[in-house]
Amino acid sequence: MGRVDDGYIAQISHEELEKTMDRHYGSRMNTLRVGETATVLSDGYDFREDIQQACKAMVDSINTFKRVQSSLFNLAEIIAHLPTEDES
Repeated sequence: MGRVDDGYIAQISHEELEKTMDRHYGSRMNTLRVGETATVLSDGYDFREDIQQACKAMVDSINTFKRVQSSLFNLAEIIAHLPTEDES
C-alpha cells in the first residue's frame, strides 16, 4: 500500500475486492481492466442499518421475554417433573 496525495494505492486480489464490496457470494463482479477504478468503500453494502434493526429487535425480544420469564420457568419446572409413562 502506498500513499498518493490525499489517497492510497493498494494491491488487492479480485477475491478480496469482491468480499469488500459484498459481492463474493451471489452477484459476482467483473474483473477490472487496467485503468478502471473501483470505489470500494462506497460501493460495499452498508450493514449499519441492518445491524441496528437486528439489535433493536433483540432488545425488544429480551424485554418481552423478561416480562414472562418467571411464568415460563414455572411451566418448565412443572413439565420437567411430570411423571413419565412408566411412572403413571
